[in-house]
Amino acid sequence: MNPNVYHNEQVANWARQNITQPVMVRRMFGSQLANILVHLLLFSVPAGFFLLGLVTLALGAKDPATRYGPFVFSFLLLFPCGLIALLAAYVRRGFAKSLDANGVNGSFGTKHPWNKLYYIDHVTKHMRMGRVSRTVKDNQLELVFEGGNSSFRR
Repeated sequence: MNPNVYHNEQVANWARQNITQPVMVRRMFGSQLANILVHLLLFSVPAGFFLLGLVTLALGAKDPATRYGPFVFSFLLLFPCGLIALLAAYVRRGFAKSLDANGVNGSFGTKHPWNKLYYIDHVTKHMRMGRVSRTVKDNQLELVFEGGNSSFRR
């Protein structure tokens, strides 16, 4: 065994003995239908401006600003909406999809073997609204591996 490589054999043996079938992690808005609905809602404002542009063309607007303005706004709004969608996909890649005897399978096909697990971090969320503060203890687990981390809510 290479001394420079981290190897956690105890966790790997425990997982092989206790996890017989894959355990699917259920995420909020994790279904395909919910994902489609969220994207439809996100891109509804640019689509609304595009439809408004079609209506102004159909009604025969004479002013070029009235005719092409909604199309310009629709095109410009596609950039922040697309950026939000890309950011959501980037954040989602760190979520666990399933746990099995070999390790954690993440979104987008990432795999983390149990023998490369460094530690488990219990995430506590602190919120403050006005003069009231609230603490939610251990609402999320973050599994830190040698090649990255994977997290899920409890």
